[in-house]
Amino acid sequence: MKLTRNPTDVLAGILLIGTALAFLWIGRTLRPGSITQMGPGYAPNLLCFIQILLGLGVLAAGFRKEGEPAETWSLRPVLIVALAIAVFAVSVEELGLLAAVCATVIVSGFASPESRHGQNLLLALFLALFSTVVFVKGLNLQIPVWPAIGRQA
Repeated sequence: MKLTRNPTDVLAGILLIGTALAFLWIGRTLRPGSITQMGPGYAPNLLCFIQILLGLGVLAAGFRKEGEPAETWSLRPVLIVALAIAVFAVSVEELGLLAAVCATVIVSGFASPESRHGQNLLLALFLALFSTVVFVKGLNLQIPVWPAIGRQA
């Protein structure tokens, strides 16, 4: 007798519950407060508990309904996306937001063999401009837009 009927949903439920528990543990020092006097940990804790409930629902559905067997994971895309995030983190201060977003999108494009370089370039340009408008102009975040050449330290 099979333990799970839909292993993909079971794994997704476990992942949702696990990440929520991890974030609850990370934020354990934040004071939650009460509903009338919300502390800095109130919203994160509430969202974690909601995610745990959703994870339990997905997990229960994985045991109830029939589904496809879980596919094997390829490590290459995961590593390339992690590398793309690291590229952004390392380059945003020195190269500026425009170049860092472009580099991130181009590097992450190598995660899929189906991606096209021309489409990735257009996506990189669009996301770089969109990020600049939203974060620098709209939210007024102090993120350098251009490279650090000539900028005062």
